[in-house]
Amino acid sequence: MGIFGVLSLGKQGIFASQFGLNTTSNNITNANTPGYARERASFVPSYPQYTAFGPLGNGVDVATVQRLRDRALDFQYWNQHSFLGNAESKEKYLDQIQYIFNDLNGNGFSNALDDFWNSWMDLSNHPADMASRSLVIEKSKALVSKFHEKASRLQSLSASMVNDIQLTVNRINTLSKQIADINNKIVQTAGAKFDNITLMDKRDQLIDELSSLINVSATDGKNGVTNVNVGSVSLVDGVTANLLELDQSKAQAALKFKNGSDIEDVGGKIGGLLEINNHVISKLKTQLNDFAKNFVSSVNTLHKKYYGLDGYNGRNFFDPAGISADTIALNKELIKDPKQIAVSSDGSIGDNSGALALAHLKDQAVMNSGESTFSEFYGQLISEVGEMADQNALSISENRAIVQSLDNQRQSVMGVSIEEEMVNMIKYQHSLQAASKVISTTDEMIQSILNMVR
Repeated sequence: MGIFGVLSLGKQGIFASQFGLNTTSNNITNANTPGYARERASFVPSYPQYTAFGPLGNGVDVATVQRLRDRALDFQYWNQHSFLGNAESKEKYLDQIQYIFNDLNGNGFSNALDDFWNSWMDLSNHPADMASRSLVIEKSKALVSKFHEKASRLQSLSASMVNDIQLTVNRINTLSKQIADINNKIVQTAGAKFDNITLMDKRDQLIDELSSLINVSATDGKNGVTNVNVGSVSLVDGVTANLLELDQSKAQAALKFKNGSDIEDVGGKIGGLLEINNHVISKLKTQLNDFAKNFVSSVNTLHKKYYGLDGYNGRNFFDPAGISADTIALNKELIKDPKQIAVSSDGSIGDNSGALALAHLKDQAVMNSGESTFSEFYGQLISEVGEMADQNALSISENRAIVQSLDNQRQSVMGVSIEEEMVNMIKYQHSLQAASKVISTTDEMIQSILNMVR
């Protein structure tokens, strides 16, 4: 290697130092950029030059730029993020369900039910009093209104959830297509000396969001692509996105692939929404309808045994066709003529045995196959909703802590430390100055040689 070879070494040193400075500067400017993984320039000695005296160093090459990221932590984070997304999606709707069944303000369903029983007790004290009979009608109307209100609000909540589920499906499909598109762009640059790490960061950021929406597993494939699965079926297979759709053709909404493949474990936000809609709200509707059906049957059975002030019996108090929470209704004839309310066992005007029997129905176990009274049944319903909300809140707390811990571990690897980058900057600055000194010293040597031969 001649003196001009030393110039070449100096030039390579300057180039490598500049490359290192550029990489460090890029880290510093992206220190607060979401999803950015810090980068490191990797240097290797150039292939040596062989001489009669042995190999001579031939400078430095930039081997690659490394993206500092721990894939094992990424995979753990995505898996745990799905659990958190699932619990957080349930929280919103469980809170609304609790509000629907909230009786703490003093005018809820339980109060309307108590007022209904109390109106019959009041009527037993004044069986022929029209004001007392009108009170029974008014309190019954109020209770019917509460049934309708609960059923309507549950139905509205279910419709809102279906809309939320559809929006989430759309977002999952959008993210899947974006990930597949990025994979395609990365494949197009495969084989280049430097990977397209900016696109890789963007792709992993998209998977971060996707993992909160649905339970996914990811694997790194050839040419820098990342494949994403839901269960055993590919959501993103290399450069192809397999889209999802919401199936509402059956009684319960279901998520499936457009190609017809079923999904084994939905998870994530959309799994939580489907669970609340298909199981929690559906169960509450069934419980309310069972309540209404048994309530109508029990009251009508008793009422038909007794006589009204007009001397007739066999009348239904509630419309027998209304046996669900949204269809329960009073007998219209009784509303028009409260005299038809039946409280006498023998037709005598002063007899109150029917009113007492109906008032005491409050204490009879007619729900849950004879294990619960109406009030106990409704109390258990409220308790179940509260227990679900409490358990879900605990799940959120636990999963949030785990996700935060995993993200902290990820950031310890991929996050930018300004202090560390400043140290690297000074290191590369000194290297550049030294390489420049090599060139200037070599230049002086060349000038001296030229002067000698003049």
